Amino acid sequence: KKQTLQANVKKKNNLDRFFEVDWKDVFIGLGTGHDVPKFLKTNGKVRNRNLSKRDTEKMVKEIWSDKAIMDAGKDNHVNLMDYIFVFLQKKVGVHAAIVEWGYNFLWSLHKYSYDADCDLF
Repeated sequence: KKQTLQANVKKKNNLDRFFEVDWKDVFIGLGTGHDVPKFLKTNGKVRNRNLSKRDTEKMVKEIWSDKAIMDAGKDNHVNLMDYIFVFLQKKVGVHAAIVEWGYNFLWSLHKYSYDADCDLF
């Protein structure tokens, strides 16, 4: 069964305060604690790229597709939260860029949650 990213993050980290803010140019990092997913670990400011709905949906499809390939034929499937870090690491490389794309992706999922593709993630 697919785990949704938003449900998984909320269960682990209580991001309610993150989603309550109307972020403009930057996000403020959630910290580096053990409860913060690896792709979101930072204490500093993170640039808001204001991802479009189209780019968000494209990223959702890429992540699910790549994760399905990675999980194929394995008994133990990779946790979605862990896989997002792997996906972003392959896509952008350095940790600062991983964090930037991670926050932007998470925020965009929230922002476009009225769309079924984004809400199901």
